[in-house]
Amino acid sequence: MPMSSHQAMLIPEWGRTTFFLNGQPLPDTATLAELERRGVTIETTPVVELAGPGRDLCEVRLADGRKAGIDALFLGPRSRMNSPIADQLGCAFDEVPFGRIVKVDAMKETSVPNVFAAGDITRGAHSIAFAVADGVMAGVSAHRSLVFPAAA
Repeated sequence: MPMSSHQAMLIPEWGRTTFFLNGQPLPDTATLAELERRGVTIETTPVVELAGPGRDLCEVRLADGRKAGIDALFLGPRSRMNSPIADQLGCAFDEVPFGRIVKVDAMKETSVPNVFAAGDITRGAHSIAFAVADGVMAGVSAHRSLVFPAAA
């Protein structure tokens, strides 16, 4: 829940924000005060359905029968690896609030020498810009390790 509250506080600049607790307990008093200061509405009733025409999402249906119109819905699911390769190679992992990530150094090298990783599998904060930058660094580092093996 702490990460959900954190996420809810980041969204209000974009528009009206409702924090759907989906039946979970209210955040602590200090967090509630900060959410209120940020203009976030708290909805405690569980969500039972997401609705909209075709692939468009425009409504959240609540357990008590109410409907809430929405323009967007942000989720914070736990991340998971789509491939077992990092585990199979023996790479070390870190636990972050959203799940496991591959541990890398500043050059994007994993705990396994000459194995490099980049992007969302190495960061708690997912971002296309970070993933691209990490990919560049991992590529440069991998190339460097091939050209100058002793320096790697």
